[in-house]
Amino acid sequence: PLVVWQVKKDVSPFIDEHGREAVNFQICYTIYGIVAAISIIVLIGMLLLPAVIIAQVVFVIIAAIKANSGESYRIPFIFRLV
Repeated sequence: PLVVWQVKKDVSPFIDEHGREAVNFQICYTIYGIVAAISIIVLIGMLLLPAVIIAQVVFVIIAAIKANSGESYRIPFIFRLV
């Protein structure tokens, strides 16, 4: 998503918005996955890691469907860093 966003962000505001959202999503869910993997030591990570993976897959599918239909979609549970 980072490369496509950097190349195409000046072409369309729609691409810029979704590219920025995708990059923020990847950063946040990578952090969530690392925290969940580390928390396996305390055993809560065994519940958190599958939940993070499932949420990531579901939100990617929802965002792809919304983007394909031309709608904006704000992915929940992410920080707008970029």
